[in-house]
Amino acid sequence: MTRGAARSLAGRWGGRDGLAFGAAVLFAFCMYSSVVNLWPALGPLRPALLTCAVAAAALVARRVFRREKLGIDGWRGFCLLAVCVMCFMSQGWSVAPKVTHVYAQELAKDAACYLVLVYVVTNATRLRWILSAAALGGLAPAWYSFQNYLTGTDLVEGTRARWVGIYLDPNHMAMAMVFLVPVAIALILMGNVFERILGVASLLGSVTAVVVSGSRGGALGMGFAVLVWAVREKYRVRALTALGVLLALFLALSPKSFWNRTDTIADYHEDVSAQGRVHAWEVARAINEDRPLLGVGGGAFLEAWPHYAPVEARHEAFVAHNVFLAMLGELGWVGFFLFLFFASSALATGYRASRAPVAGPWIRAVFAGACGYMLCDMSAAYVTSAHFFFIFGVLAATGGIWAFEAGQSELLQARVCDEPSGAPLAREGAA
Repeated sequence: MTRGAARSLAGRWGGRDGLAFGAAVLFAFCMYSSVVNLWPALGPLRPALLTCAVAAAALVARRVFRREKLGIDGWRGFCLLAVCVMCFMSQGWSVAPKVTHVYAQELAKDAACYLVLVYVVTNATRLRWILSAAALGGLAPAWYSFQNYLTGTDLVEGTRARWVGIYLDPNHMAMAMVFLVPVAIALILMGNVFERILGVASLLGSVTAVVVSGSRGGALGMGFAVLVWAVREKYRVRALTALGVLLALFLALSPKSFWNRTDTIADYHEDVSAQGRVHAWEVARAINEDRPLLGVGGGAFLEAWPHYAPVEARHEAFVAHNVFLAMLGELGWVGFFLFLFFASSALATGYRASRAPVAGPWIRAVFAGACGYMLCDMSAAYVTSAHFFFIFGVLAATGGIWAFEAGQSELLQARVCDEPSGAPLAREGAA
């Protein structure tokens, strides 16, 4: 493939919905960096929400002004919007209507961010930009959690590092970093000079953050993400080398406290964290038996805990510790299947789109990172998470990128066929 053909397939940063995409890039940075904690003076502006709102407004305004079709990402988007509608409606049967109201509002914001990303990340160039913005933003929680670990500041259980805001939970912080690990590897192997430097910093920071968080689910998710990336990467020698380097980094950076906490998995009957998960799953089962169709209301799992938990576990409530069980308990089988179709459809799209000729390596990194994040979410329950909808928004957008490159390939092929004999060869030689 010539350089000109590759550029044509990669697409441009600007063009259609350029303003909306620029705001989406800023959203990725603001969200991943938790920018209000870096610069508290920006707090009243709510930068992440503001940039996402600007992106959504620009996207809708351009489509309306040009009389273009406004989409909802097909059946996948319909299922997500149906979940949002169910959340608002569930105030009528929720065990905690006020909690459900706030939860539904947050989910609606997340869904809007998802749809923006689906429609503005349209080619390989834009994909690289938004992944780079997320990697750059991710340096902040990685650095400050490591700094807290070194100084012993605000540690959970005396050893587990975290930061502030959305990264106050070590498990949530680790999940966010898991997605960035295969993205960082892609930046190192396929990026330009700036992207490679950023990739090295992001890889070191993300791995370190997962380690110092002491998150066992984060460590498993990171290992799974890298394994998925290595298996699907076409250049096996390069993939295995990257896998070996990452394993060496993980072993070198892991402190004794991480391995001590990991050893407690074998004695899960005595592990408070493990028992909390078991009790949460028992609560989800009990809720489903009592309210199988519609659940206890969006976001009301904690409020329903005292009514469904075993007697010995009623003194302390836990989240569902599984994103699908959380949906099953809060919105019943209806919400569960809607959410399951939404998530599985996005993953299937990313899997198929990885065959794209130019964006393929970047899409494979996104797919691997999403798989690692989802594995983490199987032992967590962050449904209304900006990270989740950012990751799955980018993942769903890869279907459009694949279609764009396929269309551009056909167009280039048609142009080559229309050229006089020898002209295409001359152009290739000049390129």
